[in-house]
Amino acid sequence: MEILETQINVNDEQFKRNAEQQRALAAELRERLVLVRQGGGAKAQPRYEPIHMPKNSPLGLYIGALSFFLGFGIIWYLWWMAIASVLGIAACCIFRLSDEHTDYHLSANDVAKIEAECRKP
Repeated sequence: MEILETQINVNDEQFKRNAEQQRALAAELRERLVLVRQGGGAKAQPRYEPIHMPKNSPLGLYIGALSFFLGFGIIWYLWWMAIASVLGIAACCIFRLSDEHTDYHLSANDVAKIEAECRKP
């Protein structure tokens, strides 16, 4: 394998200007990386707001199962099963609609904490 000889003259004025420019660009890149690791500038960082959240409820699963039995009862003419399923679905809907505590709010601080935990490596 042939060895290539360099034509670079490190004492040349143009080489020195280019080297200084590259060092300045590398320093700027390091500064930007620090800013990126902090989440960006003030404009880029997220502004958290309180979030309205529904509470979990198993009633959706119950309504789904009762709907299956409703369909099964209608297809096979099992009217007692169809009627019981409709009554069960109605009861689930009434129970859910009569519940006054179906939601909660996450404060902006809680949202920020959750986001910080999710962003950890």
